[in-house]
Parts: sequence; C-alpha cells; structure tokens
Amino acid sequence: MLRIRDKRVRLILALTLVAVIGVVGYQIGVNFWAMRQYDLARQALERYDYVQATTHLHSYLKMRPNNPSVRILAAQAARRRNDFAEAARQLRLAEQFGASGDDLDLEGQLLGVQQGDLRSADRLVRFCQENPDKPEMPVVLEAVIEGSLIVQDLSRAEASIELFLKHRPGKIDQAQGLVWRGRTNMFLYGVPQAVVDYQEALKLVPHHYVARLWLVEALLLEDPRQAFGHLEWMRTQRPDDLTVRFQQARMHRALGQPEEAGRLLDDMLVTLPDRVPVLIERARVALDLNLPADAERWLMHAESLAPGEREVILVLAACLLRQPGRLDDAHRYQNKLNEIDAKAKSKVKGKK
Repeated sequence: MLRIRDKRVRLILALTLVAVIGVVGYQIGVNFWAMRQYDLARQALERYDYVQATTHLHSYLKMRPNNPSVRILAAQAARRRNDFAEAARQLRLAEQFGASGDDLDLEGQLLGVQQGDLRSADRLVRFCQENPDKPEMPVVLEAVIEGSLIVQDLSRAEASIELFLKHRPGKIDQAQGLVWRGRTNMFLYGVPQAVVDYQEALKLVPHHYVARLWLVEALLLEDPRQAFGHLEWMRTQRPDDLTVRFQQARMHRALGQPEEAGRLLDDMLVTLPDRVPVLIERARVALDLNLPADAERWLMHAESLAPGEREVILVLAACLLRQPGRLDDAHRYQNKLNEIDAKAKSKVKGKK
C-alpha cells in the first residue's frame, strides 16, 4: 500500500479535501435553500398570497437568476398582485433565458387581460369551461375576473366567479372566490353585502390575509372602529406591510384624526412617491384639513401617473370646487367623471 511520507504533501492533500468538501457542502446547501424558496413560493401562490410568493421567488432568483420557468412564475406573481411593469420585465427576462413560447404567450396574454383588455376573454372562459381540471384553469379565470373588475364589466365578472366557485371546491379556492364576489357585490349592492362575502371567506379560511384586507377596506366605509382589530392582527402578522400602514392611515382619517393619517401617508410617500392610491388619500387628508391647494398638488401628480383614473378625477373635481376662481376647472373634471360613469353603465347594460 502506497504511503505518503512527506508531511507537506499530506497537509496539502488534507486541505484540498477539506476545500472540496466545503464547496460540495455549500452547493448542496444552496440547492436545498433555493428549492425551499421555490416550494414556499408555490405554497404562497396556492393560497393567493402574492406578496409572500414574490419574496420567496426573488430569494430563489438571487441564486438561480437564469431559470426561465421561475422567471415565468415571477411574472405571474407580479401580474396577480397588479404590478404590471414588473410582470412585463420578468417576461422579458424569461424570454432572454429561453422560456418556452407557449408559456410566454399564455402569460403575456393574461397580462393584457388582467389590465382590462378583454378581447380574448370569451375564448379564455370557454377554455376554462371545457377544461375545468387543467392546472392553468384557475389562473386563467382569475385574470378574466380581475380584468373584468378593472373595467367594471360586472356581468362577466359574476359569471366567471360562479364558474370558479363551481369547479374549485377547496376551502382556499372557495374563500378566494368569495373575495372576488365581495368585490363585485361592492359595486352592485354596496358595502353590507360585500362585508357578508368577506366574512364568509374568513370563516372558511381564518388566516386568509387578502380576505381580511378587503374586509378592512369595506369596514372603513361603514364602521371604521370595527376595522381596528383586523388591522392589529394584520400588523402583528406582517409589521412591514405598507398596505396595512395605508389602511391604518385611512382608518385614522375615517375616525376624524387627519393629522395622524397625514403623518403615516407622508412616511409612505418618502419611499413610494408614485403610488396613486396613497397620493389620492393624502389629498383627501389635505381637504379634511381645509388645504385644497395642497390637495391639488397631490392629485395633479396622481393624474400624471394615472390619467383617466376615476378616483383621481372625482377628488380633483371636489378639490377645485373648494378653491376660488376654479369653478370652470371643477366643471371640466366633473364632466370627465360623468363620461367615465356613463361608459361604465353602458358597458354593464350591454352585457345584460
């Protein structure tokens, strides 16, 4: 048996072996950690928690940036949380790294639908009706529902939600269907019916974060004090969630505490200067404080980011009406608002 007598050679071999073991161990650890992030992202998507899914997907992609299928999944997660610019960016990267044409085509199509381009919606709904067991069915139907809600095509939204509830009997899916139904009923029947739907969703899945978020949204319009407990629960679950902070600001405003609401919103605008809902709410706080000129500044920035957004036009009309010499401008925005509402009503009537 060959024996190595040179101590220096033995030392070099030992160090080399340790280094090799370290590299192999590191790679095994990285692979395990990356796959764990992928599994957690999948689980988050299954419970419709797109923020958590995105966090895990970003962690995976830091270690495996060239994986095209995970890029597609990151695009899907971004689209489903309505971050359309990020979804488009992830799709470009997926194509660059060799994603399949079919995956790119489907996700690109759903990206358009979810933004309100419903030209392919009928065909997609037929696909879901004819293939209820296909794994992509719930994701396709979700895009149609969200796109229909964006353009207030409520009859299409209702029909798609019922199709979803019929073919997705699991508790989490049923809870998500009730959330969509609540959002639709908010337009059709008002806050009380929406609250019923959200509460039913939470009975099925008490930890359904999105259902609780929409329940808070509705309660702030009807009885803001009831929202307090839900917001506290959400804050303990996710202390850094800016959405919860935004709803806390809305609650303070609804309870007649505009200064505290303004402080929270100002903090958010430091890091999110272009977030349209935050700008609108900040303008409303300024109006509560009888500062219409400040409100106009926030709203003009919001309008530059989202021209034609109904809420921006609505608050702008009220804001201008409260300023001397701005009556003509106020009427101009009121006319814009009337046109938006007339188009929405016409679209709903046309679908009945």
